[in-house]
Amino acid sequence: MTKGQDKRECPCGETETREVAIDEDNHEWSDWQVVTAAKCNAEGVEKRTCECGNVAEETRAISKTVHVFKNGICTGCGADERITWLEVGASDIAFEDGLWTVTTSGGSQNVVLKAAAVNSYLDAGATTLSVKLASEGATFELTELAPKAYWKNSIMGNITISEANRDQDLTVKAYFNDGNKNGAYTVAVTTQKAFSVEDPSTWLLGANNNAGATLVDSYANEVYTLTGEETNSSTGGDFAFFLKADLIATWLEQGATDVNIVLGSKSGQSASFSSSVSGTLVAGNVTLATTAALTEAMATEGLKVGLYYRAYAADTTVDGFTVKVSPVIPASYANKASWIEGNVAGDGTAVVEYVDGVWSLTAERNDKTALKGNFSWTLDANVVNAMIEKGVTSLTVSIGAKEGEGFKSVWTNQSAGTKLYSYYKELNTLTLAQDTAITVLFYMMPLSESESTAAGFETTAPFTGYTIGIQENYTPSYDNKATWLSSSAMLFTYENNAWTSSFASSSGTRAFTLEKDVVNAMLAKGVTSVTITIGAKEGETIISTYNSGGAALTGTATETKTHTLTADTALSISFYTRADGTKPYTGYVVTITENTEA
Repeated sequence: MTKGQDKRECPCGETETREVAIDEDNHEWSDWQVVTAAKCNAEGVEKRTCECGNVAEETRAISKTVHVFKNGICTGCGADERITWLEVGASDIAFEDGLWTVTTSGGSQNVVLKAAAVNSYLDAGATTLSVKLASEGATFELTELAPKAYWKNSIMGNITISEANRDQDLTVKAYFNDGNKNGAYTVAVTTQKAFSVEDPSTWLLGANNNAGATLVDSYANEVYTLTGEETNSSTGGDFAFFLKADLIATWLEQGATDVNIVLGSKSGQSASFSSSVSGTLVAGNVTLATTAALTEAMATEGLKVGLYYRAYAADTTVDGFTVKVSPVIPASYANKASWIEGNVAGDGTAVVEYVDGVWSLTAERNDKTALKGNFSWTLDANVVNAMIEKGVTSLTVSIGAKEGEGFKSVWTNQSAGTKLYSYYKELNTLTLAQDTAITVLFYMMPLSESESTAAGFETTAPFTGYTIGIQENYTPSYDNKATWLSSSAMLFTYENNAWTSSFASSSGTRAFTLEKDVVNAMLAKGVTSVTITIGAKEGETIISTYNSGGAALTGTATETKTHTLTADTALSISFYTRADGTKPYTGYVVTITENTEA
């Protein structure tokens, strides 16, 4: 801070100046600067200063911000408002671990979800609320929601909500018969998203049964985990779950006739099961697989599945179960995804997925042990009949490893087993018979550590299943070029005047045949010879001895040889190929030029 100055001037031109004393109170303050930001649970601080440096800075408080709640929890301070979400008359209410505990006498209950709760559930995308009331030994009734009858231990209602409910309280009317005079019950609210056939987590709802209500806790890896009232080996319990009507309607539109249901124990538990759709009790930590028929009525009503489970081992408890569901769509030739059904010999399941001409099977043993042993898959008899009707005479079938996995197979090689990984496959030709399904049985085992290392894996090769490839073989015909070539060790696909092969090993003698009927048709058309060209697949390299001492074929490079045709004689081609170092190599490409005499 500096002194000021006054100035005056005479008309004659003279001027006079004098100093002005410093005004200690005339500060030039800076803008306010935030020192500590305000939070929802604490005031903030801001300051300003004068450039003179002769006065201390000034500070002032910044008012607290408002709480910002998400799912009932403040994102700033962690404050939990969910204790205020529930109101039941003048009853005392506590909240802990996602449960409200209502202390009250028995009788009619108006369980009110406050508008803040409804808004939070809507913001989270919920379209259905599963409201569960529970008390051991008590019975409940939802007086304005189905079911009307009493249910032991707990009861649950599924309530649809929409934007029309925003900023409004939601009342669930219930009746509580306090059988054990505990004077309290718990309330749990689980949110359900809108149904979507692409999102299986929206397919199931909990339901009521004699032992009380069940809730869907989670969905992961095609498995639903549900929790019911805790039971033990002496009491057991009857429970249920519900498949949504929208799901059943979608499956019926897809041609489904039944639904496969697999019940299992929760992780770390061991239960026995029976089901309302099977009536079979299965003991131990194994799954109960059953099937329920679908009806048109279920497209509007849904499907309730009742079940009984109990602890299998003495002095243990079980508090729920797992569920897997899948539609049963009768196999048809037009729907390739329906062609194959996988099996695990003994106890187990195999889930089939079809993508781009390949069936991928994920297998699992019920006892959760490592995959090893007999496996099988079946091609449906209806598909076989359709193939025969279309002129298919046989199938060339391949078995291989899933991408990034490896295993050893005993199918065509019955001695040591074939190591299958990367693009290596086992192939076999199967004959078709009318009204007869084709079942392929083979043995699989994991690769050892040394076998995995030799195959290029950093650790023991993963092994969760296998893949299937199917080539339909027709009676050879000149008019159908896809039938010209055959091989017992390769699969051929025909497109754009070229045949592309895939095979089982990285090196060896290759052999294929130009069919006799095709040769005769060519001769009848005046063709006397064919020029066959061998090349690499796009982006790959092979070393070929078809017409040289071992030329490297890559890009547009090819090997060519001309062969004379002989009546009633198939043309057999044999040559050797191998990989060129570590360059990619999964097969080769064949083209055929027909030559006539000049």
